Amino acid sequence: MGLLLRDDSPARLTTAGAWVLRDLAGGEAPERVVSRVVTAYRVAPEAARRDVAAVAERLRSARLGAES
Repeated sequence: MGLLLRDDSPARLTTAGAWVLRDLAGGEAPERVVSRVVTAYRVAPEAARRDVAAVAERLRSARLGAES
């Protein structure tokens, strides 16, 4: 993956991925999280957007699984 998800396991987050997950789970707007990732890690907005979307999707999937 990219900056937020470890390549060796799609379920393991990097440190950056963990704070992105925390912010998203806490209700932070994804675009605000993307902006923070771009600023903190100096990555291209497209890459940050893709990685934040991947973490957000995993969060949605986990929440849906918990409702079952």
